[in-house]
Parts: sequence; C-alpha cells; structure tokens
Amino acid sequence: MKFLIVEDEYISRSKLEGILSDFGECTTAKNGSEALLVFEKALLELTPFTLVTLDIQMPNLNGHAVAVQMRELEEKYKHRCSKILMVTGMTDRMNISSAMTPGGADGRG
Repeated sequence: MKFLIVEDEYISRSKLEGILSDFGECTTAKNGSEALLVFEKALLELTPFTLVTLDIQMPNLNGHAVAVQMRELEEKYKHRCSKILMVTGMTDRMNISSAMTPGGADGRG
C-alpha cells in the first residue's frame, strides 16, 4: 500500500507516518500545494496512492480545497483510486461534516 500524509504540524505528521509505515510506503507533505504536486506525479507515473490522510485545517490551501482538487486530478487522468481520509483535531461539526461533500473525502477521523 502507498500512503500520502498531508499535515502541516510536524508532530501529527510524524505520528501518522509512524502508524502507517507498518502497512506500506509513506510520503509526507507539509501543505496542500505540496500534496497536489506529489499526488499528480503519482498519477502520472501510474503509481497512485492507496490512501491520503488530509488535515482539514492548513494555511493557504485547506483540506477541503485539496480534496476537491485531488478528485479533479483523478478525473483528468481517468484514474480514481485513492481513498481520502480527512484528519483533524477540530470539534466543529459543521466544518468536519463539510469534508464529506460530493467529490471530496471518503471518510473522516
């Protein structure tokens, strides 16, 4: 399995990598822009990610916007295969629920 961990906070990113590395190859991104570049490169190389863990609240490009753009990239390359799991420490139900919009994430945690 191949994982993309998108998290702006170092400790959270490291913890997720530690957990997931037992199950497959992990790539990390510190922000949404970096994640989109890595995600598109994997699609182009026909080595897409099995799972993307995506922080909801990040500076500049939040997780909601990144999820939508990832789905657009999958559509562009005709290869929708990655599961997107929104990850957050937030407790705001409205923001968390909006992560499940059509074309966005597959789950939240």
